[in-house]
Amino acid sequence: MHLIFQKLPAGVVAERRCHAKHKARHKDYMCSARHLNLLAWSVFITNVLHDWLQASQIVLLYRVCWQVNRFSSSENRKPNWTLFCGPHRIPVPVLCRLLVLLVFHWLLDEFSTEDPTAELSLPKAFAVIQHSAAGLRSVLANPQPALAALLEKLQQDLRRLALKQKRRKSPPTLAHILAAGL
Repeated sequence: MHLIFQKLPAGVVAERRCHAKHKARHKDYMCSARHLNLLAWSVFITNVLHDWLQASQIVLLYRVCWQVNRFSSSENRKPNWTLFCGPHRIPVPVLCRLLVLLVFHWLLDEFSTEDPTAELSLPKAFAVIQHSAAGLRSVLANPQPALAALLEKLQQDLRRLALKQKRRKSPPTLAHILAAGL
């Protein structure tokens, strides 16, 4: 078991402390000095061996996992299980969501841009594909010539509307992963 500490930048610490004080005020209690001091650190617990990954790579992997969990919980909300009764009805919404995710990733499989550093924003891409759903449904009924044209238009829309914006302050996670050599 490894315990990794990472000192946070002053701006992040100030933001964390402000949020904690606001929450404490709202719930009618005071933050202790110990709690406010601990907010200056990120703490990671792992069982990955030292030989496998460096501490900086473990911190990066935690960051990526956090983003994956955040995306999966926001875009793929869990169905309301109380609406489905019986032992065979519960898997249906799960299989439908998996099928939607499979089609979503199939549509993004051949995505490419001229700029190799351009990164696709999955929430934006999901919104673009949702907007094109009616056209996709009609094309799938008669797929010969129209499917290729629709997929080309979808590629153009993704390049125009679904790329992550360039950030000046902190590079995106993909840049961190490429720099770490993972």
